[in-house]
Amino acid sequence: DSFNQIIQNPIEVMDKILATKGQVSYKINGSILDVVLSFPTEKSASELTIYTTLGAHEKKFSFSFDNVMPDVAQSQVKIHPQTVVPNGFDPLEILLQLKTADQKVIDTIDPTQIQIKSQFNNHNVIRAKKLEDGKYHFVLSLKNVPEEKSEIQFFYRDQAISKIVEVEHNFLISNEKIKMEYYPEQMGFVEGFAVNKFSVKSFFDPNVELHKFVGFNITNEGINRIVPKGGSADADSSSEVQASREFQFNFREQAKQNMGIEIWEDTTGYTSRFMVSHFVIAPRKFIPYVEINQYGEIEITLPTGEKVLFDKNSKEILGGVLRERPIDMGPNRQTRTFADIQYVGKGIMIRANARGNSPQIGQFSQKVISGEFGNIGETDAMVYYYDENLKTSKRCILKKKDFWPAKDQNPIPFNFSNDDELANFLSKKCGEEFGKRARSLE
Repeated sequence: DSFNQIIQNPIEVMDKILATKGQVSYKINGSILDVVLSFPTEKSASELTIYTTLGAHEKKFSFSFDNVMPDVAQSQVKIHPQTVVPNGFDPLEILLQLKTADQKVIDTIDPTQIQIKSQFNNHNVIRAKKLEDGKYHFVLSLKNVPEEKSEIQFFYRDQAISKIVEVEHNFLISNEKIKMEYYPEQMGFVEGFAVNKFSVKSFFDPNVELHKFVGFNITNEGINRIVPKGGSADADSSSEVQASREFQFNFREQAKQNMGIEIWEDTTGYTSRFMVSHFVIAPRKFIPYVEINQYGEIEITLPTGEKVLFDKNSKEILGGVLRERPIDMGPNRQTRTFADIQYVGKGIMIRANARGNSPQIGQFSQKVISGEFGNIGETDAMVYYYDENLKTSKRCILKKKDFWPAKDQNPIPFNFSNDDELANFLSKKCGEEFGKRARSLE
């Protein structure tokens, strides 16, 4: 229309229309002048000149190509890894390289303007950066969906600029449905709460370090009914020690064999005197996840799907299937007991203890694990379940090597990768009820 307002009669147009950048073609259909521009890939401006036979001998029009869609004819897409855990946290990398039909790279697009679409809208964008040679680096995470794969495609100004990329979902490393809601950093509190991340180098950009979400911690530093003020009598006299009880919910690689809860109690300030307990709870159906519930409490879903509630401020346990008693501040570190944590759910709990060491390996004293919920002793491991009718635990003592390899490694994997294997083992060693509860909460 703008052409025709100036070029009143297309017959006036000579057989010559030029652009300083880009290629031009045109045709005259009666009273209409159709002009087609093939835009250049580089970011630039161009001046279009139409030569006429009457009046002024030329008409000039200026164009900016800054926001014009390039002619994307060839694009390459690479992903790493091919299979991902769709928990909303672990990174998926995609390298997109854009080229024209004549193999010229396209590096003028702002990566933040590239749209990413997935069929279930189940992705988070962690990074969108332009690299060299027309390469664009995207880091995504996929949220859980019931389907086995996600399909991802890139768009610019509603035009597809890549083929559809299929990403397989890995549910096998947990063998059960994985459930994670959102990043704990977004929960609105920081003090006494920490997110554990494992750093890995980017597969496509060596200058970038990515993080895999491997767990979270909740620390009760007192002063309250569980953790009193100060330290024990044998505390480090060179510093002002404040006792603490820390809950670590770990699930490296989202593998069942790495899924456990550790509790670290410090009353002295000496690492060698930390009271450390390791717990495996079964059946393992969920990666532990955390949220703030409608009552303002920290609500953690355990691997069994059962809940435990913490006070948002003090980090004391308020309810759910875990109970706790105060930290032992006794003056003698040799007789001090481990965290008095009681599991009263419908599954089974496996517990091991150690002072200043990894509880899963080694026998560091001659005192066999004991107590109603296993908070006494370091030798061997206790398996127990809570009898709701009798209001007490049913216990079975086995060797640590029955559950963990003797070799010290990080992480120390649990010997049983699925609950059926664990249930069969416990049925033989401890009784049918242990095996039944390890397999199902029903």
